[in-house]
Amino acid sequence: MSERLYELVTDLHAALDTAADADSCVDSVVNLLTDNSELIRSDNDMEILCEDVLRHSCVDSISDDALAELLCIWRGLHLTESAEPSQLERGFVVLSLAYYLGHVYGANVFRKIGQYMDSLLIPVVSNCSRHRVHIPAVRLLYEVCLLQELSLSELDEFSMEMIAVLLDSVEKTACSDQLEEYNFSILKLLLALNDQYMKKNHAREVIENRIIACLATRLYMGKSLGANVIFMFNRADNPRVQRLIIRFFMRMLKSDPTSGFFYTNDLKVMLDVILREARSVADENEELQQGYLNVLPPLLHNPQIKGYKAADVSVLLSDLRRVGSSGGADSPRLGSPIRSETGASSPMTGVMGTSGVRPSTRRVAERVFLECRDVLLVQD
Repeated sequence: MSERLYELVTDLHAALDTAADADSCVDSVVNLLTDNSELIRSDNDMEILCEDVLRHSCVDSISDDALAELLCIWRGLHLTESAEPSQLERGFVVLSLAYYLGHVYGANVFRKIGQYMDSLLIPVVSNCSRHRVHIPAVRLLYEVCLLQELSLSELDEFSMEMIAVLLDSVEKTACSDQLEEYNFSILKLLLALNDQYMKKNHAREVIENRIIACLATRLYMGKSLGANVIFMFNRADNPRVQRLIIRFFMRMLKSDPTSGFFYTNDLKVMLDVILREARSVADENEELQQGYLNVLPPLLHNPQIKGYKAADVSVLLSDLRRVGSSGGADSPRLGSPIRSETGASSPMTGVMGTSGVRPSTRRVAERVFLECRDVLLVQD
């Protein structure tokens, strides 16, 4: 922590020690941080300040709901496209405090903040992409979308213009190491919104998926988005984010206008990750494992990667279909490794017992095998 940042923490403590009530407590923090916002140069700086504020007894004595509401309706916050820079800095402080408050106190805070989605978060995300207030607004909106299923009227607030702003922001921040986390925050918001549309259209289409519709109009303008989502997919260790990415892949690959969105090399990496992760998750996360399998049909039928790793996919599906079966002419003896046509032995066979693959996963593997049989190098 820099000396000046340490001095700001000391000043915050002094202001909070003399705060008379919840209102004056919030006012003191917001005003002091806004007046010294030039000292807040990174996410780490803001995290240090927010954690210190939230640990203070004056703040800790306020209920999480009340504190979230005080922040969202704070009387000094007016964020519009034409807002003064000082107001935008104030917004950055308020929304950053709200974001870290949610991570300290949990889902109830994000639910409360979600009540101000259309009046506070969406306008900032739509109109303030050139200012850093955009960063906590994007992160808060992602948390809200992750927490609850939005109504049709709420989803309708996400305009094509707003989606375009987010997609443009992805492209503008794609090559900056300093903005990588911000870039990933935008990507996660887009993934969560796609998931919201997919949930609403599960039985029948009741609302246009504006993420897919917008991407379909800019197939040659959004390549950084595709590459960065693949990058996230390859290194993500959060099952919830992986599920969002999988559902995005499913929707993109199944839709004719966007089936050619990804570069050939990106599609190959996608398949490599699926082959790796579908084995490693095993029954630790059955839903995620089945999600990996469900991407295979639209992916393998994509002409860009025709035949790529087909033998390895065959081995994977054979393992999942046959391990734990009751035997038969086409059931390998447990302990006898299945080999792909390249000679690679299966790492699963001989390791999993009869309980290694759950019945529902075996059924998914069987269905996927049948759907992909025409493109796999399989002898059944």
